[in-house]
Amino acid sequence: MKAWNVLPIACALFVAACGEASSNEHQESLDVLAEVVTDGDLVIRFKKIGDEGILISEVGPGDVPSVVTHYVMEEQATALEMFLALAPDQDVPQELIADHGRISGDAPRALAAPTPRFAAVSATEYATNCAYSSDGPWFDNLWASNGWTWHWYQNVTAPFPIAGYNSPNKTASNFISHLCNYSVSHEGVGHYVYNTQYVDGSYPVEVGHRSVVTVSSVSGTWRAQAAGPNYGTGTVRLGAMAP
Repeated sequence: MKAWNVLPIACALFVAACGEASSNEHQESLDVLAEVVTDGDLVIRFKKIGDEGILISEVGPGDVPSVVTHYVMEEQATALEMFLALAPDQDVPQELIADHGRISGDAPRALAAPTPRFAAVSATEYATNCAYSSDGPWFDNLWASNGWTWHWYQNVTAPFPIAGYNSPNKTASNFISHLCNYSVSHEGVGHYVYNTQYVDGSYPVEVGHRSVVTVSSVSGTWRAQAAGPNYGTGTVRLGAMAP
C-alpha cells in the first residue's frame, strides 16, 4: 500500500461559481489547512471556518467507500483525530489542534487506518437506482443508533433551479451532507454546505463521483445544496444528516 499524499496548502481555495445556478449571497472561500489523497483517489480537505471550527470535504469515485463518513459517524472523530489517522507522519496544522482542544478536554485518540464500507453513506450507494424507499429504514436504524436522528434525502433531476436545489434548513452544531452524481455530465455539479456566514464544498463533482462535506461543533442553521449550470441534465442524489 502506498503512503497517503498530504499536500499542505498555503492559499485559500476559492469556491467555483456555478454560472447562474447558485444564489448563495454569503458564498465565501475557506482557507485549506491540508489536503490528503488516499489510495482510493479520495481527495480530503481540511478547511478553517472563521475564528473556530473545521469544515472537511471529500470527493472521489463513487465506487470507493467514504473515509470521512466512516470517521464522523462510526468513530465520532474530531478533525484532528481524523487527520492523525489519515496522515500520521505529517505535520499537524495548529488549527486542528486548537479545534480538538475546543471540543474535547482529552488527548486525541489514536484511531486505526480506515476500513470504511459503503453503508457509511448509503445502503445502495453504488447503485444508480438508489432511492429513499430502499435507504429510508437503513438511515433510521444505522444513523439514529449513532445519535444522528435527523436526515433528509432526495434524488434530484437536473437542470437545477437558478437558486440550486436545497435541503431544508437544520439548526445544529454537527452537520454532514453527501452528493452522488449519477449522470450530470456538463461541467459537473457543485455540492455545498452553508449557513448564513460560511459556505464551501466540492466543485466540480463529476459523473460517477461522490462528495461528502461535514462540519463539527460549529453552531448554525445549515443547509446542503446541489448546483450547476441550468442547462445541464441528469440525476444526482443529495442527502443531509444531523444529530
